[in-house]
Amino acid sequence: MKRIFVVGLLLGSFLIAVLGGFLAFHIHKIKGRIETALNQGLTNYDVILHKEGMKLTFDPVACDGFVFIRCRNQEVKLFADQKGKDPLLSFTNLELAVQDFDTQSITVQFASNFDFLQKGDLEGYFNVLMPKEIKIAMKFALETMDSFLLHTTFDLDAQNVTYHASLDNKIISKRLEDNGLVGYMENPTFQDRALYLLGARLHLTGKDLSDQLYKVVRQQYGNLDKSNYQGLVALMSTLSKTQFQYSKDLQVLIDGIAQLALGKKEEMDVKFNAKDPICFTCPSMPKTEEIVKGLDIVVGMR
Repeated sequence: MKRIFVVGLLLGSFLIAVLGGFLAFHIHKIKGRIETALNQGLTNYDVILHKEGMKLTFDPVACDGFVFIRCRNQEVKLFADQKGKDPLLSFTNLELAVQDFDTQSITVQFASNFDFLQKGDLEGYFNVLMPKEIKIAMKFALETMDSFLLHTTFDLDAQNVTYHASLDNKIISKRLEDNGLVGYMENPTFQDRALYLLGARLHLTGKDLSDQLYKVVRQQYGNLDKSNYQGLVALMSTLSKTQFQYSKDLQVLIDGIAQLALGKKEEMDVKFNAKDPICFTCPSMPKTEEIVKGLDIVVGMR
């Protein structure tokens, strides 16, 4: 009986070693494929930008980790010209991590510092409103053999406002069944797939937002007093609403933004629920008005 126990123990140890080695080899392959795909994706994006008269420069992406893969990049910079003399956007200290994966799903997190380098006359607004740090989490979950659901969350931190947003999408592709989820994600083209919007949510929290916006406007318009600032916000709100007379929901949203700018409210929560899935990559992509009418928009203020 003791010999049987020992043999069983050794057999179990052998199986654990073999399966562990296989898993390590499989993860190593995935890590290499992800690293190659990221670098190739950035290269491909530079080619696309070059056709538009722009340029992308980036440090090579390097990935490490055993079970949970982490990829890092020091800087990605976007230029408004092909010679690389007119910088537009800069992403630094980029980090992409595979947090969880199995045969049915994969969760990826992305974090980076961000800077918009061409601010011009809008520098004050950019300093107040534009995020300096970006955190994104994406969960890809297989739904059927040729479709998966994508849940994306965004956490963006600016000087005087924080943004938390989420998107729920459904993606259908014929390549998914043949390539699997990881293999499919290596090719960023949308030519053979349909991207549907199911819903979205946006939460804004102001941090001394109204006072800081007033300072920027006062400086731009020559010591504008507070009452004139309030009048300017009201005018801009009215003009914006005239562009969306077909949607009372959007007009309520614009009113909410005005309340934030005036300091009457500090938080805004907006839910966008698609009445039917909206396809953004189909040949018959709906117009803006059709998209808005296809959404239930609920605005909450605090």
